[in-house]
Amino acid sequence: MPADAPGTRVPLVPRLTAFDTAMVVVSLVIGIGIFRTPAMVAAATGSTGRFLGAWLIGGIASLVGALVFAEIGSRFPHAGGLYKVVAHCWHPMVAFLLNWAQVLMQGAGAAGVALIGAEYLLRLAGRGAAGALAAQIIAALLVAGLVILNARGIRAGARTQNLLSLAKIILVLGLALAGLTFAAASSAGAPDAVSHPGAAPAGMLAALVAVFYAYGGYQNTMNLAGDVREARRKIPLGICGGMIIVTTLYLAINVAYVRVLGVDGVSGS
Repeated sequence: MPADAPGTRVPLVPRLTAFDTAMVVVSLVIGIGIFRTPAMVAAATGSTGRFLGAWLIGGIASLVGALVFAEIGSRFPHAGGLYKVVAHCWHPMVAFLLNWAQVLMQGAGAAGVALIGAEYLLRLAGRGAAGALAAQIIAALLVAGLVILNARGIRAGARTQNLLSLAKIILVLGLALAGLTFAAASSAGAPDAVSHPGAAPAGMLAALVAVFYAYGGYQNTMNLAGDVREARRKIPLGICGGMIIVTTLYLAINVAYVRVLGVDGVSGS
């Protein structure tokens, strides 16, 4: 039968590299959490050492978790990712229900993120009072644009993803460097934290809950397994690289936070 005859299955050609995978990890993990959770972590820990330690512990634990999903994904390098794994280990109906739940949750999350992004774009353009309808139209255009990019093929989507992820890295790193530069130039420095050693165990557990929220998202990389070249080797490399980048950025920006504001200042910010 000719290769292009009707009914012939065209094999999926993996096109993603380890770098592409690392950038997907960065995009999945770094979000609004790193700008919202530090206040909760600082309030729960009460000292600079425990504050930064919580972020380091969270990074190491999340790297271990990411490696687990990387191993699973590399053992099942097929299109379908999580669906194929759950269907193989349990039952196709369980996999269907899980994926359908993810479609609903991630779809709602994507719509929310698009609306927030649209509101910030309107403010950046000096049109913050344009109203909800304008934000909804821009959000719909943003989602439609990303859908079109993905429909053009995996390489087009990967290039866009890489650019957006690099932008995130540059912005977070730039914010961290700006804070550290400001702290170094300031004669007063950050105020000392008031430590609360008696509440350390419970406080650290509460802090880690918020930290793990900020590190979440890496588990979705197993859905890339069928699209990564030499998946057995490059998925672990990409996920490790991505999580190391994320952990480094999180530690850098939180060091900048405490250098400028102190732990008590961060907790009230």
